[in-house]
Amino acid sequence: MTAAPGSDAPTGSTTGSRGTVRPLDDTRLGDHVRMRKSHPCGADTWIVVRVGADIGLRCDGCARKVLLPRHAFRKQRKAVLARGPEQPDTGAPTGVLRPPHAG
Repeated sequence: MTAAPGSDAPTGSTTGSRGTVRPLDDTRLGDHVRMRKSHPCGADTWIVVRVGADIGLRCDGCARKVLLPRHAFRKQRKAVLARGPEQPDTGAPTGVLRPPHAG
């Protein structure tokens, strides 16, 4: 549910079950993010490769892939360094970011 025109809620927000206003998470495939803790390889930047109930991340340093629950990702994310491409709303599910098939 989005905020009604003229209300105090910012655009792109939802009202929780207790009446609190919380912003929508705008995580996109291809986003480059910095996390609060660095990976054991030493890198602290990640690329978003999956968006859903879990957020899939690939380490910029060693290419290791991990899945984090969305709430843990939001808590551990420090900054968005670069935004991924805006996906047009085609109605199709947004699956996984994969390199193009060579063949």
